[in-house]
Amino acid sequence: LRDSADEFDLLFTQAFSDLSSQIDITPDTAYHGFKSVMDEVFKDGVNWGRIVGLFAFGGVLCVECVEKDMSELVSRIADWMTMYLDEHISPWIQSQGGWDCFAEVFGRDAAAEARRSRETLSRWLLIGVALLMGAVVGVLIAKKQ
Repeated sequence: LRDSADEFDLLFTQAFSDLSSQIDITPDTAYHGFKSVMDEVFKDGVNWGRIVGLFAFGGVLCVECVEKDMSELVSRIADWMTMYLDEHISPWIQSQGGWDCFAEVFGRDAAAEARRSRETLSRWLLIGVALLMGAVVGVLIAKKQ
């Protein structure tokens, strides 16, 4: 779950940062903001990706609270995440086979493997572009002579 949340966070850090900065986070309003975002995320149903999003958003919100000198909210956010899971998500998780199913679907290192695959693809694309540019430059030089 941590690998998947980290991967999710890497992909959507900017979106989460923008979202959390739009929520007026104060000790009095933080829970309402958190719950509103979670209700929006899950309004069309539950899936494993959205559950990972809950953990990733909770992490971003905790960082934002620490940066705004509201560290006391971090443990409360963890409690809110647990409450939201228990009250809204837990039945779906159980109907899917529980957390063991999550581990089967995503594997122990699935997120890290996906990241490595994207990095490898990016490297090959960069090499391909470099070779193509080299060929174009070679053709241009050959035509000039």
